[in-house]
Formats: sequence, structure tokens, C-alpha cells
Amino acid sequence: MWDLWTLALLLVSAKATNSSAVLQLHAADFQAHLEIHSPVLVNFCLPWYIISYMIRKDLPLISEINTDNFKEILLMWSSALIAYIDQDDDEARAVFTSFAESHQNEFIYGITTDLTLAKFDARKFPFIMLYNPLDQVNPIFQESFEISKLEAFTSKYSSPLIGPFSLETYYDYTESGLPLLHIFTSSPSDDHTSLLSLLRPVAEKYKGKLNFATIDARQYGFFAKALNLVSNKFPAFVIEDTISGDTVPFDEEEEATTEKLDGFVEKYFEHREEENVLVQTVGLNRDEL
Repeated sequence: MWDLWTLALLLVSAKATNSSAVLQLHAADFQAHLEIHSPVLVNFCLPWYIISYMIRKDLPLISEINTDNFKEILLMWSSALIAYIDQDDDEARAVFTSFAESHQNEFIYGITTDLTLAKFDARKFPFIMLYNPLDQVNPIFQESFEISKLEAFTSKYSSPLIGPFSLETYYDYTESGLPLLHIFTSSPSDDHTSLLSLLRPVAEKYKGKLNFATIDARQYGFFAKALNLVSNKFPAFVIEDTISGDTVPFDEEEEATTEKLDGFVEKYFEHREEENVLVQTVGLNRDEL
């Protein structure tokens, strides 16, 4: 059985009268073609990145956000940085404007005084929320408004905290070189919001060390087997080393909680550290010989 890296890098071309063929494959038909045809190299395309630049170019530097345009902004397939600032807080507004001017090609910028738009993520003024179309949770900035802190925040969350899994995004995850925690769900039966709330503290803690991605188990069931999951009980969790291909599943009989998943990830990194020390020690002993 091919590993996930092979599955993501290989595309299959249908038999045709031409000597070669280029197919546009999607998640729904990828596995069927894989089982029938000869493999060729995949060319992954994320067309909304071009679109995003064109949208930002036509918008004002900072849009005034209200209930009428809020959903439109979020449906533009471009990351949006929206500041929730009191009407009289000129200092915070000035810092946010200065940041937008120096990073104007990176986000759609908005400002609002309407806390209801933030829903259950609402905080006391001022705060900023980063809306990334590829992130299933919205990172929140609530430190003092300073350019350097805003830059650190946006740099940290330039990649999704908990992203969706697809054949296209899997390429990005493997390119990062970080391990990937696959989160298999049988949506819509799973309570997706509760699951994300459960995972968020763990994803925050290990941001920059471990990527997190949710996978629709109905669509990518064959990936679960490739990752050594043995049952069809979901949600299920497994960490994949995207470099070596090694996998470590979370106990499928164990009820997932924030504390248990945090402990699972912590033990994973402790084990990796022990292996690194062992490799370095063996290398040292060989040098001594």
C-alpha cells in the first residue's frame, strides 16, 4: 500500500488516444482514478490566491465593517484582519491603520465597533480577529496595540491553526516539514464546533511544532487505513511524521478530551526527543571509534 505522500504526489491519467492526457481530479474521483490508471506527477493549483490579490486591490485600505458587509468580506476567499475597536479609541485605530499601510497586500482590513459580529469570541475592546478561509478557528489578538506585536501575531498565524485536509492542502503540510495531526470526523454527525473547541488549546500550545487538519472520514476513508487506524469509530486522531511517514494513533477506544489529547501530543514529542538523543549518542560513539 502506498503511503500518504505517494498518494498525494501521484496522479493518474486515463487511457486516451493521445500519448498523454491532463486530467483535473478532485477528492471525489481521485481514489477511483488511482486504482485504475498509471501514475503521473500532480500539479496542485489553488486558484483563489490569484483571486485574493485582485479583491484586495479593489477594496479600500480599511473597510468599515457592519452586519451588511461582514459576511461578504468573509466570503471573499482572502484572509481578513478585523479590528474591534471602540469609537473613541484613537490610539488603537492609529496603530491598526499604520499596520495596514505597511502590510496592505497581506490581508483585507476591516474595523468595527459591533461586538456581536465576533459572536462567542467577543472580548473587551480593543481586540483583533484573523479570519482565514482555510482556518476553522479564528485566532484572536488581545495584547497591547503595537506594530511589532501585530507582526508577531500575523506571522504566527500565517498558516491555519486547525485547517481542512484536502489533497491540495496536504502538499502544503508536507512542505512545512512539521508533523501533522489528522483529525478524522464523520461530519455532519460529529459536533464539529465542540470538537474544534476541544482541540483549540492544544493547537495553540503546539503552534509552530505541529500542524492540525480535519478530514472528512466519509470522503477520505482510505487515508485512515494508510495511517494505521483500525476501526471506523470517529472522531479519530493520528499524528503523521510528514518526513518519515511514521504514524502514531491516539487510542481509538479512549474518549477524547483536551487534557488527554494534550498528553498524547506531549508524549509524542518526548518520544521524538528521546529518539534524537539516541541517534546523536550512537553517532558520537561511532566517531569515537
